[in-house]
Amino acid sequence: MKIITVEEHFESAKITQEINQAVGKAAMPNVSKEMLHYMQTTLPTPEIMQDVTKERIAFMDKYEIDQQILSYGNSSPQNLDPKVAVKLCQDANDELARAIKTNPTIPLASLD
Repeated sequence: MKIITVEEHFESAKITQEINQAVGKAAMPNVSKEMLHYMQTTLPTPEIMQDVTKERIAFMDKYEIDQQILSYGNSSPQNLDPKVAVKLCQDANDELARAIKTNPTIPLASLD
């Protein structure tokens, strides 16, 4: 049986940095203490989320995941003013498309 996980998060270090510059601070979701603990202890690290090759593949192998459908993480540029968001969303899609082009067997992705 093939295991495919849906809506796994991808984030770009470059786009995250640009988002932080646009909003003037690191974009952190407003979550409960329990959710923050879960995020810190269970979810993939930012390094895994920013990598679609080595770190992510190792994470997938560890949990026997065959394929992932990617979408942009919680600090998505789509939540910004459209004057900034459109370019950053395009840049994020382009970055991921380049990564997929170098290894077409890695997961397909979409930016919500």
